[in-house]
Amino acid sequence: MRRLGVLLLASALTAGCAVVTLVEPKRTTVGDAYSVEPQIRWTSLPARTGMELWTVDGSGLQSITFVKGVADGQPVVRGLIQGGAPEDKRPKFRKGMTPSEIMELLVDSYALFGNQKIETANLRPAKFGTADGFRFEMTFVLRSGLEMQALAAGAVVKDRLHALIYSGTRAHYFPKYRDTVERVLASVQLQ
Repeated sequence: MRRLGVLLLASALTAGCAVVTLVEPKRTTVGDAYSVEPQIRWTSLPARTGMELWTVDGSGLQSITFVKGVADGQPVVRGLIQGGAPEDKRPKFRKGMTPSEIMELLVDSYALFGNQKIETANLRPAKFGTADGFRFEMTFVLRSGLEMQALAAGAVVKDRLHALIYSGTRAHYFPKYRDTVERVLASVQLQ
């Protein structure tokens, strides 16, 4: 996830746009399909990858990644990935995917950034706002050897994939903000 944050930041810098913004603890729109209540102040690192990343202590320690409106036939991760597969070779979302297939798609997308030993658990139905969606847990290891823990939740809304993925170091940061992120997730309101 650290590499994901660095790559998202580099992508935004390359684009020459405003990179870092403060997300105040008030209802905030994510993409064009939903909004959340951040609960606390986050730093937002928007990028041209189709995702947005929020962090408190640094993306290598913990972050929320918002997958925003991936259309049928698009990869989850768009744009440049240093040393990664070209966009046409990346796993793509299909609007008829089952929750299990979406979980595999997200795992394959995480692997694009060099994350290793990715394991998933507890895939189950869950609400994403008012939409019927999915939720699962994930563990992985960064190239540096740092062990990470994650939770992912999302839904297909109007034939587009939306998801929230929270990850952090297993030893400290994942549990530190988990309750906050659970409240963020519970606050999802579809537009």
